[in-house]
Amino acid sequence: GENIDAYADNLGYDANGDAHLLISTSNKARLGGVTFKGGDLVEVAYDYATNTVTSAEIFLSRQLFSKPKRANIDAVWYLPDTGEVVLSTMFPATLGGLSFKNGDLIKYDPATDTATLLFDQNLFLNPSFTNLNAVQCLSDNEILLSTVFPATLGGLTFNGGDVVKYNLLTDEAILHFDGSNFSEWGVSVTAIAPIPGAIWLLGSGILTLIGFRRKS
Repeated sequence: GENIDAYADNLGYDANGDAHLLISTSNKARLGGVTFKGGDLVEVAYDYATNTVTSAEIFLSRQLFSKPKRANIDAVWYLPDTGEVVLSTMFPATLGGLSFKNGDLIKYDPATDTATLLFDQNLFLNPSFTNLNAVQCLSDNEILLSTVFPATLGGLTFNGGDVVKYNLLTDEAILHFDGSNFSEWGVSVTAIAPIPGAIWLLGSGILTLIGFRRKS
């Protein structure tokens, strides 16, 4: 069955008032009249008033990866100022001329088919055991991230299912959301989406609204 393992909702709205989302699934799926494969990144127009997909098109084809059949995007965020996407994959991959690991974050420019490294997996204490599972870019220097397994980054040890705010310049991390708030053990966060005063967490098939006060 279909399983959304990467999601971003910050592409804005079109003239019809439909929100544009980026979605990637772990398996072959069909949405908005478009059939796509696991590893494809699909742009979806969504009408929140009727909860329907009005259109869909492939934003980034898995064929752009050096090994398309092994390509599986498991974290993504859109950068509206540049048109780039920040992404991570389940397995090591090569895209846009850049080879990277499954704990890395890269910035990919679809217009030029070029990629640059944004976050290096080696920043983790045990890099070979880490796999990024969700990301949101707060600014040029700060990101939110979540991992599949427990990890240590920027002086902070945290669990899979936690959401961590990490500063790329200072190498400092703080706990942004404690995954122990989930009622079920072993839930992993696969997407982080912002709304004013709260965040949406998509994890293991569970969509959760978490309210919080922003800390300075």
